[in-house]
Amino acid sequence: MGAKDKDDKVVMVLDKNGNCLDLTRPGKVRKLIDLDRAVLISSQPPVIKLKKSVRRIKMDIRKINEYFEKNHEVFIQNISGGVVSLSFYHSDGRIEPFSLPNDRRPICLTNWITKDLIRNSVDFRRLLMRKPPAIKLLSEEEYFELINKVAKETGKSVEEVESDVAEKITHRESYIVPSSGEDLGLKVESPPSSMATKLSDSDKDVDSKSDEVVSKTADIDVPGIADEGISPRVLQIVANCSESAENRMKAQDAIAELSLLNLTNIDLNYIVGNCAYKTVRAWAQKNLLEMSKK
Repeated sequence: MGAKDKDDKVVMVLDKNGNCLDLTRPGKVRKLIDLDRAVLISSQPPVIKLKKSVRRIKMDIRKINEYFEKNHEVFIQNISGGVVSLSFYHSDGRIEPFSLPNDRRPICLTNWITKDLIRNSVDFRRLLMRKPPAIKLLSEEEYFELINKVAKETGKSVEEVESDVAEKITHRESYIVPSSGEDLGLKVESPPSSMATKLSDSDKDVDSKSDEVVSKTADIDVPGIADEGISPRVLQIVANCSESAENRMKAQDAIAELSLLNLTNIDLNYIVGNCAYKTVRAWAQKNLLEMSKK
């Protein structure tokens, strides 16, 4: 394997207390180790642990929360250069699909989706925080400034501009996601007695640290999947991480979304046994181990 292929990999970073931080590139990892700021604790999957505490403030998340506190309506603009699809999840398990057209004219999203659903949407926050972002939050002043500019350029009224954009939006009725993964094209099986048996041959070449995590999490008492079920969102995320997925989700995005969910032992075991990304499986193993200590 050439140097270029190696640099395409990513490495999971843990803080001094073992909490998951971001994924980073091998080049940066080598610098941290050379400067004695981090230590390699696992080679497969690659994981490093920082030696000093870090203060992490997610400015993007804080700004998003401040936006919802200050604004009654949610105004957005599609800046992705393509169609943007979102899924809004109701507390009763229903999913409300919504698609933004490839159109930079802004919309008032709360005309279709309630503010609480938008605020709690993992999809919505992921699209705001990704690099580059796919959608942009606008204040009410920014919204009307853009709408008035389009109206002036096209010779239409503000109401006509808003109506033109609304006609392009796809908003389907909410539906219930099946509790089984079969309808999502996934094969759901009961978790094995030992998670080590679920790992592929390529995952067995781990150092003593990883072996310890696997052996400890293997002893966790996990109810049968058929009895309790896997979170539909977990099934969807794992499916989106597969190599055959049309728009494959990145490992970093998957971990970010999973971190916002209230995961059970069954969810974590399913991730360990089925996710295509080693870094995501390592993250799930770590959370299983922490759950077993509680």
